[in-house]
Amino acid sequence: EPRESLQSRLVERRRKRVVREELLVGDDAGRQATIKHGNNVYQIPADEMAKWQAAAKPVAEGWITDISSKGFNGRALHDEAVALINKYSAK
Repeated sequence: EPRESLQSRLVERRRKRVVREELLVGDDAGRQATIKHGNNVYQIPADEMAKWQAAAKPVAEGWITDISSKGFNGRALHDEAVALINKYSAK
């Protein structure tokens, strides 16, 4: 069983990496297609983004509470998502 558990974790880790890579490729392709068709792509200024994040915080906290009540670690899931957003937004 420990071997199967390790194998399952490795497969899951690989699956997550592949999904992240595909999303990045898809995001870039979508951005390029948008520009190619004459549409504008706007970058939200940092001060405005901070306002949006502050306004969304109660929603995120509610989600964390809801997911945690269902037996999941809502805080850990949220924090991992935020870390991934920060990691891939920097590219």
